[in-house]
Amino acid sequence: GHDLRAHVPADLTDPGETRALAAQVLDRFGRIDVLVNNAGGNAGPTFRQRPLLEMTAADIDETFAVNVRSMLLCSQAVVGPMNEGGGGSIVNIASRAGRETNAPSFGSGVYPAAKAAVITLTRGMAVEWAPQIRVNCVAPGTIDTPRTAARRTPEQTRNQMASIAMARLGAPEDVAGAVLYLASGAAAWVTGTVIDVHGGFRKQ
Repeated sequence: GHDLRAHVPADLTDPGETRALAAQVLDRFGRIDVLVNNAGGNAGPTFRQRPLLEMTAADIDETFAVNVRSMLLCSQAVVGPMNEGGGGSIVNIASRAGRETNAPSFGSGVYPAAKAAVITLTRGMAVEWAPQIRVNCVAPGTIDTPRTAARRTPEQTRNQMASIAMARLGAPEDVAGAVLYLASGAAAWVTGTVIDVHGGFRKQ
């Protein structure tokens, strides 16, 4: 059988590298059925999120490159193989920060705007690539990972949990469940939608 845990390093903001990545997957498995666009983040080695007046051109460009450009390039690279294989499912990972019902917090920079773009592009992809390819989106709330935990103070963790109806932070498995549904045949008539995975809101 195939080793499904294979890792292929690639710069997902580079169109040549995303095409090469899709070609490697196609060569190895013979088809591409599902793409999960999970690359993203509100900061990285070369960009930060800060109050809007303090954002540099690089902060702005790289926020959109990591969160939006990567998603569209990876999707473009798999549409051809998916169509040739009879169809497929693309799942984009947005964020609660990009939902119109969630007011951005001070100092969050352009990250909410980038995630709102992910949601809008999801709907455009769903229209343009139907009926062969379904395209949907998951918008997670606060997910507890080693990376996010390292950037939170205990007080911030308490404040976040107090605003969540389910009284806990999310786990990666919570998001994975929504992704699996959208990728599967159980969602065969679902496209252009956003599933919120945030544990519910509680007014403080």
